[in-house]
Amino acid sequence: VFGDIVFVTVSETPNLLEICQRLWAKLVNASCMPHFINEDDAIDQLTDSISKRKQNPALVVLDDVWSESVLQRLLFRKTGLKTLVTSRINFKGLDVVYPLQMLGQENARDLFCQSAFAPDQALDKLDHELLQQMEQ
Repeated sequence: VFGDIVFVTVSETPNLLEICQRLWAKLVNASCMPHFINEDDAIDQLTDSISKRKQNPALVVLDDVWSESVLQRLLFRKTGLKTLVTSRINFKGLDVVYPLQMLGQENARDLFCQSAFAPDQALDKLDHELLQQMEQ
């Protein structure tokens, strides 16, 4: 039971300033956003503020992580804060790793439609080439 759940897509070309702003808003104080000078300043301020955090337990989901160095900058080890990482890369040094199989065509389509469209929008035909790209 987490008081806060923060989902952040990191991606192959992450914008660390934007990621830090999203984490700050959810984990520290949305109404008092500091001005980050650069990525290092953002990470330093976020790390310091998270270390002093006394709120409810939180889960941070770092989705689509491609870089070990980026991952290490975004792992905040503090009691009450858990981080779940999704990646195609098997990073060393994580506490627990659950290898998963790639999604099949039908599951990829369902997940894409669930994420991309409103629940009441039915999508009967989705471009086959797009589905193949999602599977890769």
